[in-house]
Order: sequence, then structure tokens, then C-alpha cells
Amino acid sequence: MDLCTKKGNDWYRIYLIRKICSQCGVEFVQKLLKEAEFSWLFPVEIVQQNEHTSQMDQYLVCGENYKIFRDAVGKATIECKTDGIEQTYQKCGSPPFKKTVHLLLAIFREVTTLYRSENQNIYPKPEQCQAMDDFITATKVFDSPALKNFAKLLVYNQLGALAVRPDYSGAVHSILELSIHMAAVLFCGNEAILTPLKQLALSPANMQNAFLPTMPEDMLAVAQNALGPLQWYLCPNGHPCTIGECGQPMEISKCVDCGAVIGGENHRAVQGFAITQITGDRTQTGHVLGDPSRRDNPDMLDTKNMSPAPFILTRLLTHMAMLLGASKDRPSILQIIKPAIPDPGAFLMDHLLKDMELLAKTLGKGADDTVSTVHLIVSSLLEPHQARQCRCRSLF
Repeated sequence: MDLCTKKGNDWYRIYLIRKICSQCGVEFVQKLLKEAEFSWLFPVEIVQQNEHTSQMDQYLVCGENYKIFRDAVGKATIECKTDGIEQTYQKCGSPPFKKTVHLLLAIFREVTTLYRSENQNIYPKPEQCQAMDDFITATKVFDSPALKNFAKLLVYNQLGALAVRPDYSGAVHSILELSIHMAAVLFCGNEAILTPLKQLALSPANMQNAFLPTMPEDMLAVAQNALGPLQWYLCPNGHPCTIGECGQPMEISKCVDCGAVIGGENHRAVQGFAITQITGDRTQTGHVLGDPSRRDNPDMLDTKNMSPAPFILTRLLTHMAMLLGASKDRPSILQIIKPAIPDPGAFLMDHLLKDMELLAKTLGKGADDTVSTVHLIVSSLLEPHQARQCRCRSLF
């Protein structure tokens, strides 16, 4: 603090601000601008411009056509006249499914994000919501009841686990923006790669007995195949271990997982240390990662021979699809998650925050660059296989 305030040189402040932006994102720095206790961090010119700052629009990575739809929706919202949206749709030369995705993103950006403000006077007025509601009902742009319903829920910020709130952090809002982008792609995309994600997001009841990508396998079965015919035991807390040679305990030790006393003496096992029979692969269906705080444990870091970046990205996309599923069919998502948890929205959001943290570390990028990278990848899911492959290679 003294270095920034007493040296008479703003470059110390600029360097520190850049480092914070790299680690936490621009919106985090914008929030610090509003805190009096951090006023020393910013040059005077920046403090004076504070009232003109606005939230970043990460959807701009989708290209110029998105920006055209965003401007049209913004104007329609202000004027309560939606003719310009239909005209923009007709003039735009993109494929229909891409135009629909861009329109959904524009509605989220220009209408839904207004609910993020702590000042309720900023929220969309009833007449503005009604104008958008009437447009969504009448237009042929949204060609299915499910798509129309999704668009209307965006207008009224009633998407359950995907609803924005003033008390959410910048990191959570970034994930909500990504999840809405993912939802729009799943509603409108037709590529085969989207099929399992579509099922998780739109029909989670169909995924009750499915094996989800990147979930831990039954490593006990893998170890048994690798080690051969050994006698297996369980510690008092259920963690497996083996005894070689005769298969009977001859010394006392501690479980490497929990520290419980295991083994025995003279072929007599200590209390709670019991023989177990391993019969086949016991890999579980559903989401079995457990508490997000365990994600840094060594047993959770196996990437199944995949490179870390695509592995983490696959897990991230899976969690976003499940978050959309939780907003549509909460009971089905609860049945997929093991062990049982009370709130799937909060649980999946914590996993998504961990996914973004790990992806940023793997890519060596800051928060904003990582978010932009994921937006580009989500957008690429609308492309044919070859085009998508080329774009993804350019990102990693």
C-alpha cells in the first residue's frame, strides 16, 4: 500500500492491477473500485471514471452477428418495440440455428443480467418483459415450445439454478454466462457430440443408469488385475489393502487412506480388519466425484490417459449440462449424484468453480482468458466435426 501511495508513480498500481486482473478477472477489479478501502489501489483517473464502468460482455467472442442481435434486443427492450429483432433475424446471413443461439445470448445479456443489480430500479420493467414475452410467443425464430419456454424464463430470470442474483460473485456470474451459452447450444445444435450432454441437460431422467465421462473408475478392480491373486482386506473404515505370501496378517500397520489400525499378529487380524472378496468391476453410474473439496486429493487427479486440459474441459461441460438439468428436472439430477446431496445447484456450482480453477492453472491463463477460451469451445460445438477440431487445436 505504501509503495503505491507514496512513490508518486502510478506504474506500481498499474502492475498490481494487471496481476489481479490476470488472476481474478476484470469484473473483480471493477468490484474493488466500489470499495472505499481499496481506493489507494487505483490511479485518480480510474477512480473518476468508476461510475461509467460496466460488466464485460464475454459473448462478443461469438462474433459480429451476436453483437448485431445484442444491439437489436437492447433497442427493443428500451423502446418496447420488437420489430427490429425480427428484421435483424431475416437480414443476418448465418444458419438459422446459429441465429437462434445468438438471439438467446442477446436476451440473457440485455434483459436477464439486469437482475444482477442490487438496485431493483434497474430491473426490466413489466411492460418491457411483456413486449419480449409477446415477441417470443409470436415469433417463428423459436420453433419449439421448449425453446420458447426457455427464452421466456430468461426474460423473467426464472431459470432456477441458472438464475442470476445480486449477491453472486463475479466468478459465479461468469459460470452462469457459460452455462446459458451451453444451454443455447444444446437447445439449437444438432451435432452428434452433443447427444449425451443434451440428455443430461434436457432429459436427465434418461441418464439415471448412465456412466458419465471423467468419473472415477473402480481402481480396486484395476489393481486386482494388475497384482494378480492376492488376499484382499478392508480396514475398519472400508479402505482396501492386500496381504501377500500366505495372505494372513503377521504385523500391525496403519491404513494409508485413513490411518486406522490394520493387520494383525500370528494370523490373527486386529478388530475391524476383515477379508473381502472382489468380484468384477464395481465402477458406479452417475456423478460420483463427491464433495468438490476432495478434487485436489491424489485419488481424484487421474485423467484416464487424457491430456489434462481436454479432461477438465469434458468435466466442465458435463457439470454445465447437469446444472441446466437441475433447473429443469431437479429430482432426476439428485438421483444421478452419489452420495446424496441436498442442493444440486450449489453442489454443481462448487464443482464448476473448481473446474475453472483447474483449467486456468492447466492453460496458464488468467480468469478472463480462461472464460473466453471456454466460450469459444462451447461455440465451436455448433460446427461440423472437422471445423470444430481445427478451432480447438488453435486454442490449446
